[in-house]
Amino acid sequence: MDREQAVRSVMEGIADAFSQLDIDRWLSFFNPQHTFVHHDFVLVSHSLEETKNAVAPMIGTLREAGFRRSNLDLCNIKFLGPKLALASTLWTRLGANDEVLEKFGATYTLLDTDAGWKVVVATVHDDDVVLVH
Repeated sequence: MDREQAVRSVMEGIADAFSQLDIDRWLSFFNPQHTFVHHDFVLVSHSLEETKNAVAPMIGTLREAGFRRSNLDLCNIKFLGPKLALASTLWTRLGANDEVLEKFGATYTLLDTDAGWKVVVATVHDDDVVLVH
């Protein structure tokens, strides 16, 4: 598998795991030390367990809203070096009857580690912003 397909596979895995609200699997795509940047908060996490505890309320809110799945609508990848990549994505979260619950963009910085490509920074942003073309 080439580098681009490996990074794309991470993004597809994130989509699938999050759609199932399988947080442990979702977190398996992240480096143990990582950062989330959102317009409401910044989470600098030193462990996957720390992140799991931090996102638990959001997962509960999604369940209450009738969350069914996430669609990865767009994924553009740019390599910044042999072991560093950016993936700029657009997402749609859908409810039980495929109604749109939310659309947003997210840009991920990934590092090629001994365990494969892992997300080290995830930045959530407006859905009309794609950083990598």
